[in-house]
Amino acid sequence: MENEHKVTPQQLFNRCVADACRKAEAFENVDLVIGIPFYNEKHTLPYVMKTVGEGVISHLSHRKVLIACAGDPAGAEALDVIKDLKLPAPHLEFLMEPGANGRGASIRALMEVAKHLDADIAILAADLRTEKNRGLQPEWIKRLVEPIGYKYDLVLASLSRNYYEDVVGQFLAAPLLEVFYRYQLQDPLSGIYAMSHDLIEDYCMDIKFWDELTWGYGIDTWLVTRALRWNKNICEVRLGDKLAPVTQEKLNFVFKETARAMFECIKKDEDFWSKTEPVLTTPDVYGGDYMDTPSEVGFSVEDLISAFKRNYIQYRSLYEQLIPEHLLQSAENALTSATRDFEFEARLWTSVVYNFLFSYCFDAIDRDDLLSALTSAFDARQAAFLTRLQLVQEALGELTTENQAALIEGEAQVIAQEQKKDFIKASGDFIELWTKKAREVQPPLTPAHYLEFIPGIPIVLPKEIQGREETLVHTESVFDKVQYWYQQSFNHFIHKSLQAPEEANSQEITGYIENFMAQLEQVMDTIFPGDIYTEDGVQQVVEELFRIFPVPRMYSVKTECFREMLLRFPPVNVLIPSGFKTPRELVSNMDVRDAATLANILENRKYVDRALHWVIDNLRPDSMEEVELKPVYADTGRLELNKLTTRIIVSPLSKGMGGDYPKLRFLLTLFRYMAIAQDYSKLWEDYARERKELGLKIHNSLIGRYETGIFSVHNIFENYHHRALVQMLRMLSDKLADTGYPKEAELLRTLSDSYGVSQMLDDGTFVPCSAWTWSSYSYKGGQGIPTPLSSHVEERWFNHDFLETIYIDLGYDPDEIPQAISQLIGEGKAGTDLLDHLLGIKPKDITVVAQEVVDYPPAGQILRHANNPLLSPIKEHYWESNYVLNAAALRLDDKVYVLYRAYGDDEISRIGLAITDGYNVLERLPEPIYGPGDEKEKKGCEDPRVVIIDDEIYMLYTAYDGVIAQIAAASIKIDDFLNRRFDQWKRRGLAFEDIWDKDAIIFPEKIKGKYVIYHRIEPSIWVSYLDELEFPCPKDRHSIILGPRPGRMWDSLKIGAGTQPLKTKYGWLMIYHGVDQQRVYRLGSMLVDLNNPERLIYRSPNPVLSPEMEYEVGKKGESWVPNVVFTCGAVPAEEKEILDAEDELIIYYGAADTHLCVGSATVGDLIPESIRRTYESK
Repeated sequence: MENEHKVTPQQLFNRCVADACRKAEAFENVDLVIGIPFYNEKHTLPYVMKTVGEGVISHLSHRKVLIACAGDPAGAEALDVIKDLKLPAPHLEFLMEPGANGRGASIRALMEVAKHLDADIAILAADLRTEKNRGLQPEWIKRLVEPIGYKYDLVLASLSRNYYEDVVGQFLAAPLLEVFYRYQLQDPLSGIYAMSHDLIEDYCMDIKFWDELTWGYGIDTWLVTRALRWNKNICEVRLGDKLAPVTQEKLNFVFKETARAMFECIKKDEDFWSKTEPVLTTPDVYGGDYMDTPSEVGFSVEDLISAFKRNYIQYRSLYEQLIPEHLLQSAENALTSATRDFEFEARLWTSVVYNFLFSYCFDAIDRDDLLSALTSAFDARQAAFLTRLQLVQEALGELTTENQAALIEGEAQVIAQEQKKDFIKASGDFIELWTKKAREVQPPLTPAHYLEFIPGIPIVLPKEIQGREETLVHTESVFDKVQYWYQQSFNHFIHKSLQAPEEANSQEITGYIENFMAQLEQVMDTIFPGDIYTEDGVQQVVEELFRIFPVPRMYSVKTECFREMLLRFPPVNVLIPSGFKTPRELVSNMDVRDAATLANILENRKYVDRALHWVIDNLRPDSMEEVELKPVYADTGRLELNKLTTRIIVSPLSKGMGGDYPKLRFLLTLFRYMAIAQDYSKLWEDYARERKELGLKIHNSLIGRYETGIFSVHNIFENYHHRALVQMLRMLSDKLADTGYPKEAELLRTLSDSYGVSQMLDDGTFVPCSAWTWSSYSYKGGQGIPTPLSSHVEERWFNHDFLETIYIDLGYDPDEIPQAISQLIGEGKAGTDLLDHLLGIKPKDITVVAQEVVDYPPAGQILRHANNPLLSPIKEHYWESNYVLNAAALRLDDKVYVLYRAYGDDEISRIGLAITDGYNVLERLPEPIYGPGDEKEKKGCEDPRVVIIDDEIYMLYTAYDGVIAQIAAASIKIDDFLNRRFDQWKRRGLAFEDIWDKDAIIFPEKIKGKYVIYHRIEPSIWVSYLDELEFPCPKDRHSIILGPRPGRMWDSLKIGAGTQPLKTKYGWLMIYHGVDQQRVYRLGSMLVDLNNPERLIYRSPNPVLSPEMEYEVGKKGESWVPNVVFTCGAVPAEEKEILDAEDELIIYYGAADTHLCVGSATVGDLIPESIRRTYESK
């Protein structure tokens, strides 16, 4: 019970941040946070804050600054000292909660506060000191913050430090950043930096994937590598010395956390650095040099060597395991060398780091032990570094102290450069080794879920997603949950709101919806009278809408900006028809925003681009204001929104246009424009508060080219518009109810409730319910039910709900979604996959072949044989005493050989053989012909499928070890098979080792030089290609070609291959199985192109065989799985190379997973005549 109420570190952190943000709201218009994470530096922190205050007064008087200090729980004394400080700038201080603390946690909290305030941030350290003109100075604040006001996103301080203070950076971080991120930084770990608000938003969004890594000192590495990965604008600024003493203990602690962070980032960023051009980038240095004298730092070489020797012995086995033998001897020699002769050379250190990095990423090893061992090697490298410098100092003899210091500093830089060069020199071999290993450990393929709600628009996601606090979400479960909500909403709309009977078919349901849309058309005509085909009528309708509905104001460009635009760029095509001679006369007598709107319509593209670019290029935060959204009447034949001018251009419809619901669509479009204005108003208000690059962000929001990915930012943003539209309709419904229009109010409420709802019915009819979809489809000339591809509202509505549900179930805040949308649109990235951006889960290297959405005709039925079942269990045979089921089949001469799955008392599946004339058993062998051969199939060999290739029978089957079911292959010569030499089976291995995968079939001949395999990773059918029939299969050339159909279809849960491919003149014919939401297994037919196994020609909308007979439905206590018909094989009734319509097929199928049955159908039964005619016409 205690664990049920345990508060997680993230919850503690969120609680602390929420409280800090509430307190920060008391400070108005803050645009810069100067953050100071602290432990309990009660002596230095007040001086740091006072110096910051001086810097604000001297250099940042134009900024609204908040000094924020976030402390460790141990920092109560420091908090007491600073909370009542009198400073020139307001300050806020708080302590992190135990369990959610650390330097990184404090920095994260400060970033969250800055994000909440729409502010930039600078991060300082609490232990900075000042000694006269050395150390922290007020000027630091200016140098650190000023670049953020220009083009830079991240400013890194490069401190004037003693060479020994920066050994972690010089011997680890800097070399690895150059090798993997191609970026040369002088001081990557100074811990002092500034960030733009835009970058803070990126950090706060991404950091949820790195919780554990960023609580401590690892945050510095993470901040730098993220900015490099995201290609942010980075500069360095030179600052003085921290004057903060550092201990060896702290240095080693920082090293260990930095190494962990660097290794994790390199591991996760492989897709980035493996494709990065080998061009080294150096950041700009902003503000020139800064002169300061570094402090003296002294450490004991003897202590370092002693620590190395002590820890080396403890971790010797790790060194022996990871370090090449010729270098290991150098490490061993160091154990016995005298202090003066101690060496731990650059080449050895490089090898240690690379080998430990490799092991960290690829080996099953205790990572804490590995990092501790690496830290002991770091002690050795430091000792060798200091020993060399001491020898140099001795050699300098009588030189002055000042000259000695300069020469020793130079030697330290030489050593650091030598180390860096050695890392770079060895990087080629290391990356080659990494690439080879990554290929080895790469899974044969990446299992993924193929989920489909709108026909023909698949969603492909990982099967599992890990969220906050190790929350694990199964994507299929989330999909099913959301799909269930939609099914319930659909049922309520159809059967409760529209009063359609429960047994109504698709045609009747369509009639009810069409009647509802006609009623909505009448409602709109009642509430908003006027003829939308005339100018006066359109004006009457719009004015009535603006009269009775509270039109939102829009945050947009000030009128003065458009006035100046019209004066600078006279719109001739507006001036002349209006009777004005000069632009000044125009702006004096016509509404300026109306004039700018008309100019945008009537002038040529060159004028429009030049004028609007001028407006956008000159935008500043004070160029924006809230303005009224108004209509402009113009005979343009268009109804559209100008977001900049906040005008809706209204024109009457042309006669004959508008479809069956013209006024419904006209008014829904007006409401949508109001919703868009409302959403863009929020967007632009956010950009104005952020202050930076306002014009560019507004430009991107208006002109960005949008891709149409399922979860693209653009698509989800579009759906926010429709959600806002629905809220407006609900408000209108409430208003009508209050003013004496109860019937009209109820119809509008039903419109709102059904918006975005859709369902695929069991006969394959897709039924959208949104008034927008029906009226738009009719407006464009569509007849009958809107097609799936025209149902954009339903698609986006479902995907938006699905995205939010996944996000919430993972433990994240759904309010982050609109924040991410605002940010990405401003950056011109409206085509970004939002699901991948938010969660980083886009499946890699998975190809989905989109099949054409076709209204296929139904197929005929498989006829059951009168003497079914063909085979039943034999109680006396231990290996087939319980169940006999799914069988492969092949015709050899005049006999059909049936290889069936048998399950006996020992609960192991084996493969038996029955010899038949097709419908009758001639002989049934008393012993299995194939069984488990190793641990991977110790629980059985299941569901065989066979084909003949040349003179050999190839069998694919499911190997099951009790944990994983996976595809295995075997073969036997036809002669050995006929002569019953079953000991001659060749086990050819696993197709995709340790991947749950079933239902595999091989095409009996090569297609375009490749062997082709279909297989099923739930819930979809995949295709893979092989040059030779060798296993395992190659790790590429895999695609998903078919998935479950949506809604209430008979194959809506999962599908899988059934029979082997049968060659017909029309294509490759297969009978496959499908499972519905009630887990009933049925059979359907499918046809694919003879020359392209990825191209579907036909898929039966109906099942061709369903469990109906008692032996298929099953008996309680006797049958293994009820309601199952399942096939693994079929043969032509007569041997024929290419089958025609009249040729008969014999199909073998398992019934209730207990018996084996047989049925028949002609090729023509399974491929409807219209499909065959299409082929013949070609």
